[in-house]
Amino acid sequence: MSNYIVTTFYKFVNLDNVREIQLALYKSCYEHNILGTILLAEEGVNSTLVGDRKDIDQFYAFVESLGYFDGIEYKESECEYKPFSRLKVKIKPETIKFCIDALDTQKAGEKLAPEDWEKLLDSGAMVIDTRNDYEIEFGTFVNAVNPKTKNFTDLVDWVEKNLQDYDKEKPIGMFCTGGVRCEKSTAYLIQKGFKKVYHLDGGVMQYFIKAKNKAKYWIGRCFVFDDRVAVDVDLKPYATSK
Repeated sequence: MSNYIVTTFYKFVNLDNVREIQLALYKSCYEHNILGTILLAEEGVNSTLVGDRKDIDQFYAFVESLGYFDGIEYKESECEYKPFSRLKVKIKPETIKFCIDALDTQKAGEKLAPEDWEKLLDSGAMVIDTRNDYEIEFGTFVNAVNPKTKNFTDLVDWVEKNLQDYDKEKPIGMFCTGGVRCEKSTAYLIQKGFKKVYHLDGGVMQYFIKAKNKAKYWIGRCFVFDDRVAVDVDLKPYATSK
């Protein structure tokens, strides 16, 4: 039997009919035996799903037909089992809770491809891991700053306490698992007046897919929010069975 496809995606886009989109996405996933979680908010979508190759491709086609998520990027990996036991399509105040009013996610930091990200790591610039402490325990980039947060919202306090006197002309890089936290956190720094803010395009998962960690900048595994627990640089699950 071929492996299942695990797909992770997000997009910041203004949605004024979230309830309608919720019902449409749930119906498509249900009809194609797709499991996982979709979080919808007026600011966009954030999701990880799993299904057969054919079903996932048909879901992609449906998403494109909606007209709301043009240009959305899917980050895929394979798994011998379905790392989700049910389907959830939820409406939330935010795609991921950050609690910053009037945050313009369309003004996020500059996205860096893997080779440019590695140059930033080599440059000595401050590079901040925006994930939580229990995620960072599994792995992180060499020389990355660990804010030791319990929740993503804690990052705001960390910035206020630790970057208050930081030179706003100096470059700062930020990264996360799939990209959604990178975009919010870099948008926040730009809102605070920082001028040279960058983030890893597509997060750690996309880095694994494109760079495969050939240069050994990543140490360990990457935590994921499903029954796989974490994946290695080849996107193989840490937990081999449920």
